[in-house]
Amino acid sequence: MSEPIRWIACDTGLLHFGWAIGTRSQDGTVEVLSGGVFLQPKATKKRNVKQMEDDFDRAAKLTAKLAEVMDSHKPHVLCVESLSLPRNSSTAAKLGRAMGVVSALSMLAKVAVVSISPQEVKEACLGKRGGSKSEVRGFLTKRYGSEVIKRITTGVTLRMHEHPIDSLAVLHASLDSQVFRMVVGP
Repeated sequence: MSEPIRWIACDTGLLHFGWAIGTRSQDGTVEVLSGGVFLQPKATKKRNVKQMEDDFDRAAKLTAKLAEVMDSHKPHVLCVESLSLPRNSSTAAKLGRAMGVVSALSMLAKVAVVSISPQEVKEACLGKRGGSKSEVRGFLTKRYGSEVIKRITTGVTLRMHEHPIDSLAVLHASLDSQVFRMVVGP
């Protein structure tokens, strides 16, 4: 494949879905074009619906937003952090629904998916399987530059910066994956 590989990296969540978009050229140069967060805040007014119905509504809205981004950017690969199931079953269900959205859209668009564990993300960024989000951010700022961090967090509230930054970390860890190498080709 001679054209740059277009990618979308995701920090999946039903309430806060971080994303970053960019390309990787044949020589390995990574360009980060944009990023952000799809926010679906809790309803301020009770709607007299069951939590599951509310979650399905959020999943439908996430599907529409992500489908629009995928249609606009036509990625060759989606990079996602694999599920690290939390202790709370409700949160696990929300993460599962968000991951289902990514899985279904990637299948429909015939887009390759790279799934990277949280430990693999930290190892790729920090050289160890543990570490803090601030350490990962520091590495990404050194590796990709402060302008890239600013580009993916523009318009995102400070407390939500972690989501597009996590997406960039997922992308960084995905670059050496077997799936990414298969998409890039010889």
